[in-house]
Amino acid sequence: MSSSFGTNPLASNPLGGARRLNRAYSSGHLLVLGGIDVVAGLIALAWPGVTVLVLALIFGLMLLMAGLVAIGIGSVVRRAGGSPAATWVVGGVAVLAGLICIFHPGAGVWAIVLGCSLWFLLTGVGDLLVAAASPAHRVWFGILGVVSIVAAVVLLVHPGVAIVTVALVAGIAFLVRGAGELALGWRLRSITR
Repeated sequence: MSSSFGTNPLASNPLGGARRLNRAYSSGHLLVLGGIDVVAGLIALAWPGVTVLVLALIFGLMLLMAGLVAIGIGSVVRRAGGSPAATWVVGGVAVLAGLICIFHPGAGVWAIVLGCSLWFLLTGVGDLLVAAASPAHRVWFGILGVVSIVAAVVLLVHPGVAIVTVALVAGIAFLVRGAGELALGWRLRSITR
């Protein structure tokens, strides 16, 4: 069989494709990753506070790296004859925010909660504006807007709800991913035998 992109190697030898995939992602590799992800998911569900602190540390590291990259880009812009001021300011703020999150992870947790709250508030207001401006699906956009604004208020008034929710979502995501990796690992093991 062929397509506009050439010959399909799986059509002539279905196990050949599995063997190539097995070389890239061995069944043992996937089983180990799946096991790690399942354990991480269980830890996230058992200790949501610790999970969110770890996420805040990761958030801080990401901000720090993004800030350093922005400062580097500003230097490249300067060498090219451009004005790097805005890029350096953004990079400096990101580095500072990253360091604060790393050394005070509670600040990172608050940043996550405030960011989620702000996002819900803005999307809620946007949905209400769409509902007011458009007769099509007005009720649905109105409901979405009200639910989003209520979610923003709940997150601001009860930040513990946001913390537990983030940990639960992370835990469930790890469990689902881990189960998928385990299933694929077992499947590859059975195909290549």
